[in-house]
Amino acid sequence: MITIFAFVAAVLIFAWGWHRLYKHNMRKGARKGVAHTFGVLIGIFPALFFFYACFATFPPPDMEPPSTGSLVGLWVIFAIAIAMLLYLTTRPIPQDGSKASPPPVNKPKQ
Repeated sequence: MITIFAFVAAVLIFAWGWHRLYKHNMRKGARKGVAHTFGVLIGIFPALFFFYACFATFPPPDMEPPSTGSLVGLWVIFAIAIAMLLYLTTRPIPQDGSKASPPPVNKPKQ
């Protein structure tokens, strides 16, 4: 039961992180593909460490429980990942009036 809760919570944390990063990057003027990729790659870290920490905190009956230092370390890494996500998405977006244009595409000579 704990595994199901941890998995569902990790999926929700991932969805929250991905959505937050995607919206932030789209407001900055990034391309959709870049915003999706960045959201997935950075949004997965808090979810993974939450799942690892839950699994280590409540191990299956046949597994030896990990040390207290390992548990604290996993929960600290999870908290740092959430703080990183919040820091990345709460920074102000510069409003200098000029939108950053995508780099020019080099067309082959014909």
